[in-house]
Amino acid sequence: ETAGLTSRSQDIRMGHVIGAGVDWGLTRHLSLGAEVLRYDFQAEDVDLGTTFRTEQSQDALRARLTFRY
Repeated sequence: ETAGLTSRSQDIRMGHVIGAGVDWGLTRHLSLGAEVLRYDFQAEDVDLGTTFRTEQSQDALRARLTFRY
């Protein structure tokens, strides 16, 4: 008999995303921007012989340079 690792996952996760951002006009045609986002979703149970509860959250930082013509 072969022992295997299994995991259970729900198809639908409830959660939220919250963030803030800014844009700075450098010239008439160029702007520089940045934003931060926080993704936070329900925890999930993962069964690897022992059940672990995993946190489902992530922070994202984005920067951009925009050219307008």
